[in-house]
Amino acid sequence: PAAMSFFRLFQKEGIPSPPGSLKVGCLDLLWGKGRDGLLARLYYPTAAQSCTKKAHWTPDSHYSAGFANYLKRNQYIVGGLFQYMTGSELMPALWEAPLLPSGAHTDIASCQDKLPIVVFSHGLAGTRTVYSSLCCNLASEGFLVAAVEHKDLSACATFFKPETATGDCEEFEWLEYQHLKPGEKEWPLRNRQLSKRAEETSQLLNLLEKMNAGEFVENELTSSFDLQQMKNRMNFDKVAIAGHSFGGTTSIQSLYDKRFKCAVVLDVWMVPLHRDDPLQMKQPILFVSSESFHWPDNIQRMNKLIEKYPANRKAYTIRGTGHQSFTDFGFVFRRFLASLMKFTGELEHAKAVSLSHRYMSAFLQTHLACENGYRFESLFEN
Repeated sequence: PAAMSFFRLFQKEGIPSPPGSLKVGCLDLLWGKGRDGLLARLYYPTAAQSCTKKAHWTPDSHYSAGFANYLKRNQYIVGGLFQYMTGSELMPALWEAPLLPSGAHTDIASCQDKLPIVVFSHGLAGTRTVYSSLCCNLASEGFLVAAVEHKDLSACATFFKPETATGDCEEFEWLEYQHLKPGEKEWPLRNRQLSKRAEETSQLLNLLEKMNAGEFVENELTSSFDLQQMKNRMNFDKVAIAGHSFGGTTSIQSLYDKRFKCAVVLDVWMVPLHRDDPLQMKQPILFVSSESFHWPDNIQRMNKLIEKYPANRKAYTIRGTGHQSFTDFGFVFRRFLASLMKFTGELEHAKAVSLSHRYMSAFLQTHLACENGYRFESLFEN
């Protein structure tokens, strides 16, 4: 048993298959040229049982170098190691598989043909793929999940297509994570980034509305997926936003766009919000926190939001978890390295992500009137 436990330390879990009854497909979408072009990965239910390939968790080596840059480590050495460890990692999602046909399944989250929508916002140094387990879990229950990759220089790396690019030319320019300059105060930068992030979440909803209306949407990335499949397949009465850390703050700020009916906030980092902002949005909010991340001021500011509308705002803490317990890092790195880098907490990573998903799913079921099979009271049994 001791030898087996030691051997397990050098294994990695891999991203688990989602728990829902539906298979998951995904595609990348780049809408518009220039630095304001919108980049997102869409996760959605599919009827396909197999496909030519699954989606890669690290789509390009620039992301590996970007993580090294964020950690202020050598991009060639540390970035190369990161690429070696994660470059072949696959998601449990079929790349550009067709959307689930209308009327093909009765277990869909809305129990209808139109899919409820969740926009997902990443944290500092995150990307559109870092939370793929949570996104795939929701998609397997019938949600369309749109994970935005922010262009505010908070992603570890991201890219855009230059205005001068023509035709089908695969020419991209890359943006690096922006570190604080020596002596620079954090709040002004993060607040500017927060405004940009909230603009992008609303922009992403605008894009989905165009797709739902059957309008022509040009994907600047090479793709064989016919976006006309999305026509009349989204339910804009059932739209939520979710995010982790900085993405949690983005979710709160995005509620000024009243098209978002509710928000799920994972281990929120309240620093970017303006202290004088009255935050008068009234939508329901679910806060799910790790045990180790928060400090008094962060908690007090979170509690003020809850106290405004306590009937529809709830907060839960998952014991034995750390700040990265909501990400895929604990799945894609070998166990000893994930533990060393604090990507995992005391609670087994798969259980932490599963609990987070169940809270999210139960909350969305309640406030978007979806039937996903989870209820809050069932989470407290045993």
